[in-house]
Amino acid sequence: MAGAGVLVAPGDVRAVADAIADLAREPERRLALSREARHRAWEISWHHSEKALLHAYAAALGRAEDPQWPESRSAGDRNERNGTPVPLQAPTSPSD
Repeated sequence: MAGAGVLVAPGDVRAVADAIADLAREPERRLALSREARHRAWEISWHHSEKALLHAYAAALGRAEDPQWPESRSAGDRNERNGTPVPLQAPTSPSD
């Protein structure tokens, strides 16, 4: 798996400057790092984790169907305008 960033030694200002300059000269590398960073962020997002957790619960309960949230979700998952539950949406991979 490609990296999602550039590592430099802590406190090494020159290394940071060199890494920035290298990325400024290498647009393809910069794009690849950006894509990988977005992908990794998506993999640890709550929406992705929520879906994986629901599937794990369904598997543990012996249910093959796609698990769905019950009609009443937490107050934080309600439409701000009218208080209706927000439907569960399947996560999508980040676009490039």
